[in-house]
Amino acid sequence: MSTAVPRGFPIRTLLLWAAPVAWLGCGGGGGTDVVLPSLSVTTTTEGVELDSDGYSLLVDGGSGRPIGATATLVIEQLAEGQHTLELSGLAANCVAQGDNPRTITIQSGATARADFAVRCAATTGTL
Repeated sequence: MSTAVPRGFPIRTLLLWAAPVAWLGCGGGGGTDVVLPSLSVTTTTEGVELDSDGYSLLVDGGSGRPIGATATLVIEQLAEGQHTLELSGLAANCVAQGDNPRTITIQSGATARADFAVRCAATTGTL
């Protein structure tokens, strides 16, 4: 049995038909892609004698992810629902403003945001 293209059949027609079918068969065309949620965490640090080595971000009590004193960290593919965030590794003279730890809700197909403001004070002398 031969699988050759019949004589006189325009190859261009075959190619024009096969390309879109292959594209759809390989996942093209959209509509079926699942976008897992992500989280963008930003830290800002003010004051004097700043914490130069940065901090650790703990998600749900897991291992810390490094984040700079003034930086943004994006965590991809989090499960939808509530998560606990904690900024740790702060120098003794630095304090996170607001709730730390805090709970944030992640929704499918969206990027949630969490901002941590840190204030550092002088370790010696008086003002």
